[in-house]
Amino acid sequence: MKKILTWLLVLTLLLCQPAGQAFCEGGLREPELRDDGLPEELLEFADHRGYVQYITYQTKDYVSYDPTPIDKDLLVYLPYGYDVSEKYNVLILLHCAGADHRFWLQQPREYRTEEGILPVSVPNLLDRMIEEGYCEPLIVVSPCLYLFDGHPNMYGNDYDYAHFAGEIGRDLLPFLAENYATWAYDGSRWALNEARDHFGFLGASFGAYMEYLAIIGDNFDLASWYTFCGGGEIDPGYLMNKWTGYGTQDFPLRLLLVSEGEYDDRMAPEQSVQNLHAYGGKFNEDNVKYMMIRGWGHEDRSYLTGLYNTLQLFFRENGQNPESGAE
Repeated sequence: MKKILTWLLVLTLLLCQPAGQAFCEGGLREPELRDDGLPEELLEFADHRGYVQYITYQTKDYVSYDPTPIDKDLLVYLPYGYDVSEKYNVLILLHCAGADHRFWLQQPREYRTEEGILPVSVPNLLDRMIEEGYCEPLIVVSPCLYLFDGHPNMYGNDYDYAHFAGEIGRDLLPFLAENYATWAYDGSRWALNEARDHFGFLGASFGAYMEYLAIIGDNFDLASWYTFCGGGEIDPGYLMNKWTGYGTQDFPLRLLLVSEGEYDDRMAPEQSVQNLHAYGGKFNEDNVKYMMIRGWGHEDRSYLTGLYNTLQLFFRENGQNPESGAE
């Protein structure tokens, strides 16, 4: 039986909306992918609002192996009508460099338009997409990728990469499995392996690097779905060596979506996708896809559009995937 901390129960009772059907009566839409930004209807305020919990969980330093518990903060979005008797897919959002757990689910994102900057609430975007049938109700999680407060301005910190590779499977995902209505029956590695088709990750910029170095390589047995927004180069040989070394080479890759802004000239993800296709094996044109967000660069509008596309593609039974761009 899943254990929920007493203080977490109190917070849930204070914030929880009445149980109800917020999912679109017409059912789940076919994917309507965009390469230029969000549909205007999704920028409206939602009628059925989920809620965000501010959580503290414990980890330890997996680089020095100091056993002293370390408190870390976490934000968890639960959809309108969240029901502990149901099972929900889980999407974990990874923040940019210099940010923290508040990046996705607390701080409004700066959505640039030709008229100026529009602040966009990601929880409201999730609510609207669920209301309109773009995606099913799901749990969305935003952790902090840094172990210590002194690191937030560091972009490529090997210590944090190495630590998070341990934290994700030993602390963060087990915490979610034991305290929320996920598809994992408990927080054991075995249970998480069996439920991996119901876990996915999306990283933006530095978060995409973290996803590449600490998650899809070292923890491929924990999730089947991945999106890199504005990330760097992807070496298929590096991934296959990691998977072989960890014995996870037989787990399927459902989707790796690589998304970037048209003017994001600091990265080379399109070439990475071509390299993955050429490498073959586990990588093919059905499960590794590239999308360019036209007219924008390394910025929130590109990340939010990547999130919009991701929510329509992840956790689909038939793995419906995008073409290189959208109509």
